[in-house]
Amino acid sequence: MTSLCSTFAFADGTDFVVKPATISNGNGTMQVVINKAGQTAFQFDVKLPAGVSATAFTLTGAPESRKFEKAEYEKSSNTWRFLTYDEGNAELAEGATFDVTLAAADGATTGEAETSEILLVNPQGKSTEVDGGNVSVTVESNASITLNGKGEASFICNKDLDFSSLSNVKAYICTGIDVSTNLIYFSRIKDVKANTPIYVTGPVNETVTVPTGNSITYYPENFLVGDATNNMTIPASTDEIQYWALSKNNSWIGAKPNMSLDAGKAYIKTPKQVAKSSVSSENVEIKMTATGNLAYVGKYDLDFTSVEGLKAYIVMGFANNATIWISRVKTATAGTPLFLRGSNDKTYSVPSSSSSMIVKNMLRGDAENTSEVLKEYTKDGVDYVTWIYQKNGGTFGPLTNNQPAFPAGTAYLPLLKSYANKSASSRAMTSNFGNVVEETEVLVMKLGSLNGENDGSTSIRSIGEVQTDDAWYNLKGQRIDTPTKKGLYIKNGKKVVVK
Repeated sequence: MTSLCSTFAFADGTDFVVKPATISNGNGTMQVVINKAGQTAFQFDVKLPAGVSATAFTLTGAPESRKFEKAEYEKSSNTWRFLTYDEGNAELAEGATFDVTLAAADGATTGEAETSEILLVNPQGKSTEVDGGNVSVTVESNASITLNGKGEASFICNKDLDFSSLSNVKAYICTGIDVSTNLIYFSRIKDVKANTPIYVTGPVNETVTVPTGNSITYYPENFLVGDATNNMTIPASTDEIQYWALSKNNSWIGAKPNMSLDAGKAYIKTPKQVAKSSVSSENVEIKMTATGNLAYVGKYDLDFTSVEGLKAYIVMGFANNATIWISRVKTATAGTPLFLRGSNDKTYSVPSSSSSMIVKNMLRGDAENTSEVLKEYTKDGVDYVTWIYQKNGGTFGPLTNNQPAFPAGTAYLPLLKSYANKSASSRAMTSNFGNVVEETEVLVMKLGSLNGENDGSTSIRSIGEVQTDDAWYNLKGQRIDTPTKKGLYIKNGKKVVVK
Protein backbone atom coordinates (compact mmCIF):
# COMPACT_ATOMS: atom_id res chain seq x y z
CA MET A 1 0.00 0.00 0.00
CA THR A 2 1.08 3.61 -0.55
CA SER A 3 -0.12 6.32 1.78
CA LEU A 4 0.95 9.49 3.55
CA CYS A 5 2.67 7.19 6.02
CA SER A 6 2.85 3.43 6.54
CA THR A 7 1.55 2.31 9.93
CA PHE A 8 2.26 -1.22 11.11
CA ALA A 9 0.06 -2.42 13.98
CA PHE A 10 1.01 -4.73 16.79
CA ALA A 11 -1.43 -7.24 18.23
CA ASP A 12 -1.87 -5.03 21.30
CA GLY A 13 -2.79 -2.01 19.13
CA THR A 14 0.42 0.04 19.26
CA ASP A 15 2.12 1.21 16.09
CA PHE A 16 5.42 1.32 14.24
CA VAL A 17 5.21 4.24 11.79
CA VAL A 18 7.38 5.03 8.76
CA LYS A 19 6.84 8.48 7.24
CA PRO A 20 7.45 9.26 3.55
CA ALA A 21 10.70 10.86 2.47
CA THR A 22 11.37 13.68 0.03
CA ILE A 23 14.90 13.91 -1.36
CA SER A 24 15.61 17.43 -2.61
CA ASN A 25 18.95 18.40 -4.15
CA GLY A 26 20.38 14.98 -3.37
CA ASN A 27 19.46 14.59 0.32
CA GLY A 28 16.42 13.82 2.44
CA THR A 29 15.20 12.17 5.63
CA MET A 30 12.90 9.22 6.33
CA GLN A 31 11.44 9.26 9.83
CA VAL A 32 10.63 6.12 11.82
CA VAL A 33 8.45 6.42 14.93
CA ILE A 34 8.25 3.72 17.64
CA ASN A 35 4.90 4.00 19.40
CA LYS A 36 5.61 1.16 21.83
CA ALA A 37 7.13 2.13 25.17
CA GLY A 38 9.66 0.02 27.06
CA GLN A 39 11.75 -1.24 24.12
CA THR A 40 15.53 -1.39 24.38
CA ALA A 41 16.31 -2.40 20.79
CA PHE A 42 14.76 -2.72 17.35
CA GLN A 43 15.71 -3.79 13.85
CA PHE A 44 14.12 -3.22 10.44
CA ASP A 45 15.00 -3.65 6.77
CA VAL A 46 14.18 -1.16 4.02
CA LYS A 47 14.38 -1.85 0.29
CA LEU A 48 15.07 1.60 -1.19
CA PRO A 49 14.32 2.75 -4.77
CA ALA A 50 17.14 2.39 -7.29
CA GLY A 51 19.78 5.09 -6.92
CA VAL A 52 18.80 5.94 -3.32
CA SER A 53 21.13 5.03 -0.44
CA ALA A 54 21.19 5.46 3.36
CA THR A 55 24.00 7.55 4.85
CA ALA A 56 23.05 7.85 8.55
CA PHE A 57 20.71 6.48 11.21
CA THR A 58 20.23 8.61 14.34
CA LEU A 59 17.95 9.32 17.30
CA THR A 60 17.94 12.89 18.62
CA GLY A 61 18.75 13.04 22.34
CA ALA A 62 19.90 9.43 22.57
CA PRO A 63 22.17 8.47 25.52
CA GLU A 64 25.82 7.71 24.76
CA SER A 65 25.20 4.05 25.57
CA ARG A 66 22.84 3.66 22.61
CA LYS A 67 24.41 2.13 19.50
CA PHE A 68 23.31 2.51 15.87
CA GLU A 69 24.19 0.26 12.98
CA LYS A 70 23.33 0.34 9.31
CA ALA A 71 24.50 -1.82 6.43
CA GLU A 72 23.57 -2.59 2.85
CA TYR A 73 22.14 -5.96 3.79
CA GLU A 74 21.30 -7.14 0.29
CA LYS A 75 23.13 -5.16 -2.38
CA SER A 76 21.40 -6.69 -5.40
CA SER A 77 18.00 -5.38 -4.24
CA ASN A 78 19.29 -2.20 -2.55
CA THR A 79 17.97 -3.40 0.83
CA TRP A 80 19.39 -1.79 3.99
CA ARG A 81 19.26 -3.09 7.58
CA PHE A 82 19.03 -0.72 10.54
CA LEU A 83 19.63 -1.75 14.15
CA THR A 84 19.71 0.15 17.42
CA TYR A 85 20.33 -1.21 20.94
CA ASP A 86 21.47 0.05 24.32
CA GLU A 87 24.30 -1.53 26.29
CA GLY A 88 22.92 0.02 29.47
CA ASN A 89 19.49 -1.47 28.72
CA ALA A 90 17.96 2.07 28.51
CA GLU A 91 14.39 1.92 27.22
CA LEU A 92 12.91 3.95 24.37
CA ALA A 93 10.09 6.30 25.23
CA GLU A 94 6.78 5.99 23.42
CA GLY A 95 6.96 8.08 20.25
CA ALA A 96 10.74 7.86 19.90
CA THR A 97 11.64 9.12 16.41
CA PHE A 98 14.61 7.91 14.38
CA ASP A 99 15.96 9.71 11.31
CA VAL A 100 17.28 7.74 8.37
CA THR A 101 19.28 10.10 6.16
CA LEU A 102 18.92 9.29 2.46
CA ALA A 103 20.98 10.34 -0.55
CA ALA A 104 20.00 10.17 -4.22
CA ALA A 105 22.54 9.55 -6.97
CA ASP A 106 22.21 11.01 -10.45
CA GLY A 107 19.36 9.29 -12.24
CA ALA A 108 17.53 8.22 -9.08
CA THR A 109 13.76 8.29 -9.48
CA THR A 110 10.71 8.46 -7.26
CA GLY A 111 9.53 5.09 -5.94
CA GLU A 112 8.44 3.10 -2.91
CA ALA A 113 10.48 1.91 0.05
CA GLU A 114 9.50 -1.60 1.17
CA THR A 115 9.84 -2.11 4.93
CA SER A 116 10.22 -5.63 6.39
CA GLU A 117 11.85 -7.71 9.15
CA ILE A 118 10.64 -5.31 11.84
CA LEU A 119 11.59 -6.58 15.33
CA LEU A 120 11.29 -4.79 18.69
CA VAL A 121 13.01 -6.14 21.79
CA ASN A 122 12.11 -5.46 25.44
CA PRO A 123 14.53 -5.49 28.44
CA GLN A 124 13.85 -9.21 28.98
CA GLY A 125 15.02 -9.99 25.44
CA LYS A 126 11.52 -10.82 24.18
CA SER A 127 10.96 -9.67 20.62
CA THR A 128 7.78 -8.54 18.89
CA GLU A 129 7.59 -9.00 15.12
CA VAL A 130 5.65 -6.55 12.94
CA ASP A 131 4.48 -6.98 9.36
CA GLY A 132 6.04 -4.59 6.87
CA GLY A 133 4.64 -2.37 4.13
CA ASN A 134 5.45 0.35 1.59
CA VAL A 135 6.06 4.08 1.92
CA SER A 136 6.79 6.66 -0.81
CA VAL A 137 10.23 8.12 -1.50
CA THR A 138 10.08 11.21 -3.73
CA VAL A 139 13.26 12.24 -5.53
CA GLU A 140 13.37 15.85 -6.65
CA SER A 141 16.16 16.85 -9.03
CA ASN A 142 17.44 20.26 -10.05
CA ALA A 143 16.17 21.93 -13.22
CA SER A 144 18.50 23.22 -15.95
CA ILE A 145 17.59 26.42 -17.81
CA THR A 146 19.56 27.61 -20.85
CA LEU A 147 19.69 31.40 -21.19
CA ASN A 148 20.13 33.16 -24.53
CA GLY A 149 22.48 35.93 -25.68
CA LYS A 150 20.64 38.49 -23.56
CA GLY A 151 20.48 36.25 -20.51
CA GLU A 152 16.78 35.40 -21.01
CA ALA A 153 14.63 32.30 -21.27
CA SER A 154 10.97 31.37 -21.37
CA PHE A 155 10.50 28.25 -19.27
CA ILE A 156 7.97 25.86 -17.74
CA CYS A 157 8.81 22.86 -15.55
CA ASN A 158 6.68 20.01 -14.20
CA LYS A 159 8.41 20.33 -10.81
CA ASP A 160 8.26 23.01 -8.13
CA LEU A 161 11.25 25.38 -8.36
CA ASP A 162 12.98 27.50 -5.72
CA PHE A 163 14.83 30.62 -6.92
CA SER A 164 15.26 32.13 -3.42
CA SER A 165 18.91 31.10 -3.04
CA LEU A 166 19.99 32.33 -6.50
CA SER A 167 21.40 35.86 -6.56
CA ASN A 168 22.04 36.06 -10.32
CA VAL A 169 19.02 34.18 -11.67
CA LYS A 170 15.49 35.59 -11.37
CA ALA A 171 12.04 34.31 -12.32
CA TYR A 172 8.97 36.35 -13.30
CA ILE A 173 5.36 35.88 -14.31
CA CYS A 174 3.73 38.25 -16.80
CA THR A 175 1.08 40.37 -15.04
CA GLY A 176 0.39 43.40 -17.25
CA ILE A 177 0.48 44.99 -20.69
CA ASP A 178 -0.13 48.53 -21.92
CA VAL A 179 -1.68 47.80 -25.30
CA SER A 180 -1.12 51.36 -26.54
CA THR A 181 2.66 51.16 -26.17
CA ASN A 182 3.36 47.40 -26.17
CA LEU A 183 5.00 47.75 -22.77
CA ILE A 184 4.71 44.49 -20.87
CA TYR A 185 5.11 44.03 -17.13
CA PHE A 186 6.78 41.10 -15.37
CA SER A 187 6.48 40.55 -11.60
CA ARG A 188 9.25 38.66 -9.83
CA ILE A 189 8.53 35.41 -7.98
CA LYS A 190 10.85 33.11 -6.03
CA ASP A 191 8.62 30.16 -5.14
CA VAL A 192 7.41 28.59 -8.41
CA LYS A 193 4.65 25.98 -8.47
CA ALA A 194 5.03 23.14 -11.00
CA ASN A 195 3.67 23.91 -14.49
CA THR A 196 3.82 27.69 -13.96
CA PRO A 197 5.14 29.38 -17.15
CA ILE A 198 7.89 31.87 -16.22
CA TYR A 199 10.32 34.35 -17.75
CA VAL A 200 13.89 33.90 -16.46
CA THR A 201 16.85 36.29 -16.50
CA GLY A 202 20.46 35.57 -15.61
CA PRO A 203 23.98 35.16 -17.04
CA VAL A 204 24.31 35.51 -20.81
CA ASN A 205 24.61 32.28 -22.83
CA GLU A 206 24.79 30.05 -19.77
CA THR A 207 22.89 27.01 -18.55
CA VAL A 208 21.89 27.60 -14.94
CA THR A 209 20.78 25.08 -12.31
CA VAL A 210 17.68 25.86 -10.26
CA PRO A 211 16.88 23.81 -7.13
CA THR A 212 13.57 22.01 -6.92
CA GLY A 213 11.49 22.47 -3.79
CA ASN A 214 8.03 22.20 -2.29
CA SER A 215 6.17 25.33 -3.42
CA ILE A 216 3.51 26.75 -1.10
CA THR A 217 2.42 29.55 -3.45
CA TYR A 218 0.22 29.61 -6.52
CA TYR A 219 0.02 32.32 -9.19
CA PRO A 220 -3.18 31.61 -11.15
CA GLU A 221 -3.12 34.76 -13.32
CA ASN A 222 -0.37 34.98 -15.94
CA PHE A 223 -0.10 36.15 -19.56
CA LEU A 224 2.57 33.46 -20.11
CA VAL A 225 1.42 30.12 -21.57
CA GLY A 226 3.38 26.90 -21.92
CA ASP A 227 3.60 23.12 -21.64
CA ALA A 228 6.28 21.33 -19.61
CA THR A 229 6.20 18.00 -21.48
CA ASN A 230 4.68 18.47 -24.94
CA ASN A 231 5.70 20.45 -28.01
CA MET A 232 3.25 23.21 -28.92
CA THR A 233 1.96 25.21 -31.84
CA ILE A 234 1.36 28.87 -31.03
CA PRO A 235 -2.04 29.85 -32.47
CA ALA A 236 -2.30 32.50 -35.14
CA SER A 237 -3.08 35.98 -33.80
CA THR A 238 -6.61 37.33 -34.24
CA ASP A 239 -8.25 40.74 -34.17
CA GLU A 240 -8.58 40.38 -30.38
CA ILE A 241 -5.52 38.34 -29.33
CA GLN A 242 -1.79 38.75 -30.00
CA TYR A 243 0.81 36.04 -29.35
CA TRP A 244 4.47 36.79 -28.59
CA ALA A 245 7.50 34.47 -28.65
CA LEU A 246 11.09 34.87 -27.48
CA SER A 247 12.98 34.96 -30.77
CA LYS A 248 16.39 33.56 -31.69
CA ASN A 249 17.49 37.20 -31.86
CA ASN A 250 16.68 37.45 -28.14
CA SER A 251 13.59 39.65 -28.21
CA TRP A 252 9.89 39.15 -27.51
CA ILE A 253 8.30 39.55 -30.93
CA GLY A 254 4.94 38.85 -32.52
CA ALA A 255 4.77 35.10 -33.14
CA LYS A 256 4.47 33.94 -36.71
CA PRO A 257 1.19 32.13 -37.53
CA ASN A 258 1.16 28.54 -36.18
CA MET A 259 4.73 28.85 -34.93
CA SER A 260 6.20 25.67 -33.35
CA LEU A 261 7.52 25.79 -29.78
CA ASP A 262 9.45 23.08 -27.92
CA ALA A 263 8.22 21.52 -24.68
CA GLY A 264 9.47 23.40 -21.63
CA LYS A 265 9.16 26.79 -23.35
CA ALA A 266 6.53 29.51 -22.91
CA TYR A 267 4.93 32.23 -25.00
CA ILE A 268 2.85 35.33 -24.18
CA LYS A 269 -0.85 35.72 -24.95
CA THR A 270 -2.23 39.26 -24.66
CA PRO A 271 -5.36 41.17 -25.71
CA LYS A 272 -4.95 43.71 -28.50
CA GLN A 273 -7.22 46.32 -26.98
CA VAL A 274 -8.67 47.50 -23.69
CA ALA A 275 -12.20 46.24 -23.08
CA LYS A 276 -13.41 49.62 -21.82
CA SER A 277 -12.02 53.03 -20.96
CA SER A 278 -13.65 55.80 -18.94
CA VAL A 279 -12.07 59.19 -18.29
CA SER A 280 -13.18 61.68 -15.64
CA SER A 281 -12.88 65.42 -16.25
CA GLU A 282 -11.90 65.84 -12.59
CA ASN A 283 -9.62 64.07 -10.16
CA VAL A 284 -11.12 61.08 -8.33
CA GLU A 285 -11.28 61.32 -4.52
CA ILE A 286 -10.34 58.11 -2.71
CA LYS A 287 -10.66 57.87 1.08
CA MET A 288 -8.51 55.28 2.86
CA THR A 289 -9.58 53.16 5.82
CA ALA A 290 -8.39 53.61 9.40
CA THR A 291 -5.60 51.13 8.68
CA GLY A 292 -4.40 53.04 5.60
CA ASN A 293 -5.35 50.31 3.13
CA LEU A 294 -8.29 49.79 0.79
CA ALA A 295 -9.66 47.07 -1.52
CA TYR A 296 -10.97 49.27 -4.34
CA VAL A 297 -12.57 49.22 -7.78
CA GLY A 298 -12.78 52.54 -9.64
CA LYS A 299 -15.20 53.79 -12.29
CA TYR A 300 -12.48 55.67 -14.18
CA ASP A 301 -9.04 55.14 -15.64
CA LEU A 302 -6.57 56.29 -12.98
CA ASP A 303 -2.96 57.43 -12.90
CA PHE A 304 -1.21 56.96 -9.53
CA THR A 305 2.23 58.03 -10.78
CA SER A 306 2.30 61.51 -9.23
CA VAL A 307 0.08 60.85 -6.17
CA GLU A 308 2.47 61.15 -3.23
CA GLY A 309 1.99 58.59 -0.47
CA LEU A 310 -0.49 56.38 -2.32
CA LYS A 311 0.43 53.14 -4.08
CA ALA A 312 -1.76 50.79 -6.11
CA TYR A 313 -1.30 47.02 -6.45
CA ILE A 314 -2.80 43.95 -8.02
CA VAL A 315 -2.78 40.60 -6.20
CA MET A 316 -0.54 38.16 -8.06
CA GLY A 317 -0.35 35.17 -5.72
CA PHE A 318 -1.31 33.52 -2.45
CA ALA A 319 0.66 31.12 -0.23
CA ASN A 320 -0.80 28.49 2.08
CA ASN A 321 0.94 30.20 5.02
CA ALA A 322 -1.67 32.97 4.60
CA THR A 323 0.64 35.39 2.79
CA ILE A 324 -0.73 37.43 -0.13
CA TRP A 325 1.74 38.58 -2.79
CA ILE A 326 1.12 41.85 -4.61
CA SER A 327 2.66 43.71 -7.55
CA ARG A 328 2.62 47.48 -7.98
CA VAL A 329 0.96 49.25 -10.92
CA LYS A 330 1.19 52.93 -11.83
CA THR A 331 -1.96 53.20 -13.97
CA ALA A 332 -5.25 51.29 -13.91
CA THR A 333 -8.05 50.95 -16.44
CA ALA A 334 -11.60 51.58 -15.23
CA GLY A 335 -13.04 48.58 -13.41
CA THR A 336 -9.66 47.10 -12.39
CA PRO A 337 -9.84 45.80 -8.79
CA LEU A 338 -6.91 47.15 -6.77
CA PHE A 339 -5.34 46.97 -3.35
CA LEU A 340 -4.34 50.50 -2.25
CA ARG A 341 -1.81 51.50 0.42
CA GLY A 342 -1.63 54.98 1.90
CA SER A 343 -2.03 56.92 5.17
CA ASN A 344 -4.70 56.17 7.75
CA ASP A 345 -8.07 57.82 7.02
CA LYS A 346 -6.50 60.09 4.39
CA THR A 347 -8.37 61.18 1.25
CA TYR A 348 -6.28 61.19 -1.95
CA SER A 349 -6.99 63.07 -5.16
CA VAL A 350 -6.07 60.81 -8.08
CA PRO A 351 -5.90 62.08 -11.69
CA SER A 352 -7.93 60.30 -14.32
CA SER A 353 -6.22 59.26 -17.54
CA SER A 354 -6.97 57.16 -20.59
CA SER A 355 -5.20 54.05 -19.34
CA SER A 356 -4.52 51.23 -21.76
CA MET A 357 -3.21 48.87 -19.08
CA ILE A 358 -4.59 45.34 -18.88
CA VAL A 359 -3.55 43.23 -15.90
CA LYS A 360 -3.74 39.64 -14.68
CA ASN A 361 -5.19 39.95 -11.21
CA MET A 362 -6.65 37.67 -8.54
CA LEU A 363 -8.85 40.46 -7.14
CA ARG A 364 -12.48 40.74 -8.28
CA GLY A 365 -15.20 43.38 -7.93
CA ASP A 366 -17.59 45.73 -9.74
CA ALA A 367 -17.08 49.49 -9.84
CA GLU A 368 -20.73 50.50 -10.28
CA ASN A 369 -23.02 47.64 -9.27
CA THR A 370 -23.44 45.48 -6.21
CA SER A 371 -22.44 41.84 -6.60
CA GLU A 372 -23.51 38.52 -5.18
CA VAL A 373 -20.42 37.20 -3.42
CA LEU A 374 -20.44 33.69 -1.90
CA LYS A 375 -18.19 32.62 0.94
CA GLU A 376 -17.67 29.27 -0.87
CA TYR A 377 -18.37 28.16 -4.44
CA THR A 378 -17.25 25.77 -7.19
CA LYS A 379 -16.25 26.90 -10.68
CA ASP A 380 -15.05 24.64 -13.49
CA GLY A 381 -14.68 21.80 -10.99
CA VAL A 382 -12.46 23.82 -8.62
CA ASP A 383 -13.50 24.77 -5.08
CA TYR A 384 -12.99 28.39 -3.99
CA VAL A 385 -13.46 30.42 -0.83
CA THR A 386 -13.78 34.21 -0.72
CA TRP A 387 -11.57 36.46 1.38
CA ILE A 388 -12.25 40.17 1.93
CA TYR A 389 -10.23 43.00 3.35
CA GLN A 390 -10.94 43.35 7.07
CA LYS A 391 -11.07 47.13 7.59
CA ASN A 392 -10.70 46.89 11.35
CA GLY A 393 -7.97 44.27 11.44
CA GLY A 394 -5.99 45.59 8.50
CA THR A 395 -5.60 42.15 6.86
CA PHE A 396 -7.45 39.91 4.43
CA GLY A 397 -9.57 37.15 5.94
CA PRO A 398 -12.40 34.70 5.11
CA LEU A 399 -15.86 35.98 4.27
CA THR A 400 -18.10 34.54 6.99
CA ASN A 401 -21.51 34.95 5.33
CA ASN A 402 -22.77 35.13 1.76
CA GLN A 403 -23.18 38.73 0.54
CA PRO A 404 -26.11 39.05 -1.91
CA ALA A 405 -25.36 42.78 -2.30
CA PHE A 406 -21.60 43.11 -1.94
CA PRO A 407 -20.82 46.86 -2.15
CA ALA A 408 -19.99 48.43 -5.50
CA GLY A 409 -16.46 49.82 -5.69
CA THR A 410 -15.08 47.21 -3.28
CA ALA A 411 -12.71 44.40 -4.28
CA TYR A 412 -12.70 40.84 -2.93
CA LEU A 413 -10.32 37.93 -3.29
CA PRO A 414 -11.29 34.38 -4.44
CA LEU A 415 -8.79 31.73 -3.26
CA LEU A 416 -8.34 28.02 -3.86
CA LYS A 417 -10.10 26.31 -0.98
CA SER A 418 -7.25 23.82 -0.54
CA TYR A 419 -4.79 26.67 0.07
CA ALA A 420 -7.01 28.97 2.09
CA ASN A 421 -8.20 26.25 4.45
CA LYS A 422 -4.63 25.45 5.44
CA SER A 423 -4.20 29.12 6.30
CA ALA A 424 -7.47 29.57 8.15
CA SER A 425 -6.99 26.47 10.27
CA SER A 426 -3.81 27.94 11.75
CA ARG A 427 -5.15 31.47 12.17
CA ALA A 428 -4.44 31.67 15.88
CA MET A 429 -0.86 30.53 15.42
CA THR A 430 0.05 32.50 12.31
CA SER A 431 1.26 36.03 12.90
CA ASN A 432 1.07 36.94 9.21
CA PHE A 433 -2.50 35.68 8.70
CA GLY A 434 -3.84 37.54 5.68
CA ASN A 435 -0.91 39.93 5.64
CA VAL A 436 0.12 41.47 2.34
CA VAL A 437 3.75 41.15 1.25
CA GLU A 438 5.01 43.28 -1.63
CA GLU A 439 7.23 41.82 -4.31
CA THR A 440 9.45 44.84 -4.87
CA GLU A 441 10.85 44.09 -8.34
CA VAL A 442 8.87 44.64 -11.53
CA LEU A 443 10.41 44.55 -15.00
CA VAL A 444 8.95 46.57 -17.87
CA MET A 445 9.80 45.40 -21.37
CA LYS A 446 9.09 46.99 -24.76
CA LEU A 447 7.84 44.24 -27.06
CA GLY A 448 9.21 43.93 -30.56
CA SER A 449 7.41 44.16 -33.87
CA LEU A 450 4.19 42.37 -34.74
CA ASN A 451 5.40 40.88 -38.03
CA GLY A 452 7.55 38.12 -36.56
CA GLU A 453 10.81 39.97 -37.10
CA ASN A 454 13.09 41.57 -34.54
CA ASP A 455 13.10 45.35 -34.74
CA GLY A 456 15.62 45.75 -31.93
CA SER A 457 13.19 47.60 -29.68
CA THR A 458 13.18 45.18 -26.75
CA SER A 459 14.66 46.51 -23.51
CA ILE A 460 14.32 45.93 -19.79
CA ARG A 461 14.16 48.81 -17.33
CA SER A 462 12.69 49.66 -13.99
CA ILE A 463 9.01 50.42 -13.71
CA GLY A 464 9.60 54.07 -12.93
CA GLU A 465 11.85 54.78 -15.89
CA VAL A 466 10.40 57.10 -18.56
CA GLN A 467 10.63 56.38 -22.27
CA THR A 468 12.57 59.15 -24.04
CA ASP A 469 11.52 58.41 -27.60
CA ASP A 470 10.31 61.77 -28.99
CA ALA A 471 8.30 60.15 -31.80
CA TRP A 472 4.50 59.93 -31.95
CA TYR A 473 2.62 56.62 -31.81
CA ASN A 474 -1.03 55.75 -32.29
CA LEU A 475 -2.90 53.40 -29.95
CA LYS A 476 -1.87 50.42 -32.08
CA GLY A 477 1.75 51.13 -31.20
CA GLN A 478 2.54 52.28 -34.77
CA ARG A 479 4.95 55.16 -35.25
CA ILE A 480 3.43 58.10 -37.14
CA ASP A 481 4.29 61.64 -38.19
CA THR A 482 2.92 64.57 -36.20
CA PRO A 483 -0.81 63.84 -35.57
CA THR A 484 -3.20 65.59 -37.94
CA LYS A 485 -6.42 64.24 -36.42
CA LYS A 486 -7.97 64.63 -32.99
CA GLY A 487 -7.51 61.73 -30.62
CA LEU A 488 -5.27 59.98 -28.10
CA TYR A 489 -1.59 59.39 -28.96
CA ILE A 490 1.63 58.30 -27.25
CA LYS A 491 4.71 60.52 -26.96
CA ASN A 492 7.69 60.03 -24.62
CA GLY A 493 5.89 57.09 -23.05
CA LYS A 494 2.90 59.24 -22.06
CA LYS A 495 -0.62 59.56 -23.40
CA VAL A 496 -1.32 62.88 -25.11
CA VAL A 497 -4.75 64.09 -26.18
CA VAL A 498 -4.70 66.06 -29.45
CA LYS A 499 -7.74 68.37 -29.73
